Amino acid sequence: MMRKAVVKIYTAQIAPWSTSSDGEVVLTKEGFNWAGFLLGPFWALWHGMWKTMIAISLILIAIPITCDALYLTNYVVIISQFQVMLFVGIWANDLRRAALSQRGYVDYVVIAGRNKNEAEHRYLLNTVLVES
Repeated sequence: MMRKAVVKIYTAQIAPWSTSSDGEVVLTKEGFNWAGFLLGPFWALWHGMWKTMIAISLILIAIPITCDALYLTNYVVIISQFQVMLFVGIWANDLRRAALSQRGYVDYVVIAGRNKNEAEHRYLLNTVLVES
């Protein structure tokens, strides 16, 4: 019985100021980000996305305050915060790409691979072969 290989798509962003052969590449996976969904502000902080971390935190803090002022139940608070975290999980990789672009990284190439290591390997093989 043959297993189907699940291929994931990654975008490679490089630092144009880099002198290393790999261009200080950052690979970002397309699709849902579980760490962004489960950890939200901590995920953003880990990636140095301070503005995103503050925005997510303020939204998560504002929800119970607003619901309390409107005399809404705790169920509304839980559902609303869950929705915010769901949106963070959906948009987390796009937010990371935008933050890298703001830091000067440029979109370089789209790479497919079964995992991040294989995608990175393909990227390095292509850049070394092209530059040689």
